[in-house]
Amino acid sequence: SDSCSVTIFSVTGPPEALCPGDMTVLSGSETSLEGGGYDDGVIESYLWEIIDAPAAHASILLNSHEARASFVAGQEDRGLFMLRLTVVDDAGLRGSCTTEVTVVRMPPSAICPTGAVVPALSQVELAGDSRNGGSNPRYTWELASLPVASSAKAPEPSTERVAWFTPDVVGTYSVVLTVTGEGGLTSSCEVSVRTVSGDGLH
Repeated sequence: SDSCSVTIFSVTGPPEALCPGDMTVLSGSETSLEGGGYDDGVIESYLWEIIDAPAAHASILLNSHEARASFVAGQEDRGLFMLRLTVVDDAGLRGSCTTEVTVVRMPPSAICPTGAVVPALSQVELAGDSRNGGSNPRYTWELASLPVASSAKAPEPSTERVAWFTPDVVGTYSVVLTVTGEGGLTSSCEVSVRTVSGDGLH
């Protein structure tokens, strides 16, 4: 029978670092970074670093010397962060990869006043509010639904935190408040205004 021989050469090279994909996270949140490394030997160490970030940021890395680390975004931070994972094998060779993390502000939370029951043609004060809207949130009041016979107008001023609404006929009106925060993020809530006849009858 015939025979042959094959020579196999083992080539040692630097390790390959494995980073998670780019991601978008909320300010103030903690996000897991699932890193890793591949090598023909043994990965001896891992190191996560923030190598580029907005000025004066407060974001940090937890467990930065582990394959699985965490990125904690500062409460007031926003913008693009560049993270680098470096792995070192048992021969002292290095490999690295990067992940982009975009931090955005937490969406605002619109806060509507409690519903009201009033006589028709009474002027109703609607005082809205918001959380996480930044330093200058924008407010928009809209009339979402009204009784069939009604010709009531949307609350005025429609772009202020406090607006006034006048229901004109007996029935139920739905008013929506939309709050727009930094970055164009929005949140809405709804308040019901129910009107009765002047003598208290529905």
